[in-house]
Amino acid sequence: MLSDKELVKYSEEDLFYEIWMLFGIGEVLARSPVTSEIFRYALIESFVIHLHTLILFLNPAGKAKAGGVTAAHFLDRAGKGKKKLPALSAALRKAGAQAHKDVGHFTAGRISRALPENAWDVRKLLDDLKKRLTLFAQLASETRLHPNVKKLVDSISRSADEKTG
Repeated sequence: MLSDKELVKYSEEDLFYEIWMLFGIGEVLARSPVTSEIFRYALIESFVIHLHTLILFLNPAGKAKAGGVTAAHFLDRAGKGKKKLPALSAALRKAGAQAHKDVGHFTAGRISRALPENAWDVRKLLDDLKKRLTLFAQLASETRLHPNVKKLVDSISRSADEKTG
């Protein structure tokens, strides 16, 4: 089990990076068509890798592998006030399963993304994750989560609100 100090360092580096990359790449994919096929697929693969990582991290039903870190590590661990994230939405469960097939390993479970019905719904997934990350940042212990992660999540929430408001 990681100490609070180790979790702060982990969140400052690794968790911050995953969130920053997912939303940065997601915004590029959601707002502007990428004309180069190879760059479009590279962006999609990067998006799916970071999406998969954050879904695993935020899944309260998921079990961390040895050395793995999940959102539960950042929440209060004992007492009546024990906090827990709600179950993943159906869209995130489906996206996580498909991401595992698409980038986790080479399988026949991969599906063609060239077909419109199989395209990643980037905006919907970002909105769903934004809500979950906002709740995570609110529930996380201040002694475990680096404040820059909360600032990043807040900036993503404000940015998304400005686009829809």
